[in-house]
Amino acid sequence: MLYDFIDTTSNISAGNYLPAEAMSFNGVYLENEIDGYRTLSVQGRELASSSINDIEINSKDGTHYKSRRYDSRIITVKYQLITKSNSEFRKAFNKMNSIFAVEQAQIIFNDEPDKFFIGTTQGNHEIEGGSNSVIGEIEIYCADPFKYSVKEKTVTATLDNGYTFEIDYKGTRKAYPKIEAVMHGDNGFLALVNDQKKILQFGNPDEVDGENYTQNEYLCHLSDFANLPNDSPDYYRPYIRTGGGMIYQTYNGSNYNPCLYMTSVAQSGHFWTGACRLLTIPADSNGERGAKNFYCYMNQWFSIGISGQTGIQEISFLTDDNKVICGVSINKTDAAGEGAYVSFFINGDNVVKNMLFYPYEDQQLNMFDNARGHNCVVKEGGTIKFYYQGTYYQYTVPEVENMVCTKIQVGMAQWGERNMSEQWISHNCIRAIDFQKMYVTKWRDVPNKFRNGNKLTIECETANVYLNGVRDPSLGALANNWDNFYLKPGYNQIKFIHSTWATKPTVTLKYREVFL
Repeated sequence: MLYDFIDTTSNISAGNYLPAEAMSFNGVYLENEIDGYRTLSVQGRELASSSINDIEINSKDGTHYKSRRYDSRIITVKYQLITKSNSEFRKAFNKMNSIFAVEQAQIIFNDEPDKFFIGTTQGNHEIEGGSNSVIGEIEIYCADPFKYSVKEKTVTATLDNGYTFEIDYKGTRKAYPKIEAVMHGDNGFLALVNDQKKILQFGNPDEVDGENYTQNEYLCHLSDFANLPNDSPDYYRPYIRTGGGMIYQTYNGSNYNPCLYMTSVAQSGHFWTGACRLLTIPADSNGERGAKNFYCYMNQWFSIGISGQTGIQEISFLTDDNKVICGVSINKTDAAGEGAYVSFFINGDNVVKNMLFYPYEDQQLNMFDNARGHNCVVKEGGTIKFYYQGTYYQYTVPEVENMVCTKIQVGMAQWGERNMSEQWISHNCIRAIDFQKMYVTKWRDVPNKFRNGNKLTIECETANVYLNGVRDPSLGALANNWDNFYLKPGYNQIKFIHSTWATKPTVTLKYREVFL
């Protein structure tokens, strides 16, 4: 490049124009900061020197070439300073020292304003004393011999539906890009692949958005029977005449309240007369009705005050079409004696267990006394378990495996025309029904590596990774190929990948062109 001749004896103000090789140091041109300062020439900006790494092999001619390394660069700026007085002369050098105190400053020359070097002043040429018109030299040490474009370029992905960056790189030396990704939802990982098949990966590609799990859900309780009608037919014992009265309220003397119990019968002159209530079980949290697998805790009080009292209490689990899946019945039909029976039934009225007990308020004789009364029914597929007196009685009945419980029926009855006073079971009530649907399939969100709004910043040159501005080395995979993930002179492609289930993040790529 040809430059204008500079007359070193001229005292033209620097503010009139800047020489072609005028130097901006850390953002300021010295000509604009120091009166009488003027750049005369600059050396060291041209060809970069390099060192060859080779080895000698025995008596073989020449050497074996291994690599080349570019050396650091020394830029020498020759300048002129003319001042009107000694004080202005001292003031000018004080200002120069102040400007050059900055280390690793950005250095731009007026004939190439779109590129900069990074350097630190290291020495100067001794000037002659006794004059306010001098010529001197400034040495700037550039550990990094390359120069960079002032403008940082930003690109977005345009190929492959916006997943691949296309970069026409105009620099003459490789450049390491900077990538920023803003998440628009949960995401497990982000990976970058360049056209040389080099990969950078952050996060965990095996991470999932959520997981399926099962839980038990309470669907109904005894209180749900409170306001139901009493006129349901008895599906376990169809021969019972129903239509009597039931009530849900405090039961005198009970350790557990309120309770559900029978208050009257509507008919007489029949085998059994009583009352029933039928509850349709609500849907689960998924909106699905019915339970193929369930657990139901029950508490029942059934005890006599005198011999000869009679009565029935039963809890049945039904399908949508009122078929009996299973249930528990407590009954005393002996109008003279003291014995009663607890019965377990499955698949209709098939009784699988019938056990005699004596329903006094005696813990040795009666599990259904006021202090206890705890029992349960568990159905898992074709296996049904009944709890009684500390023991589970288990039965496998293939016919009920796929039967789905959608209703619960409670019933009570008195024998024949017997009255509801001294001939009725003194304490005959249901104190708890807590129905759980088992194994309800649910889905839950799993905390992911990246969440909505997170900003991931990847600096390829320094191998640093930042999440929301905080450096986090744990994000990068150990096998990340940092050294070889760069833009080469010419055409480049870089693709990004994220979790398949995640919303596409906004990814931008930034770089500066690097020149020899």
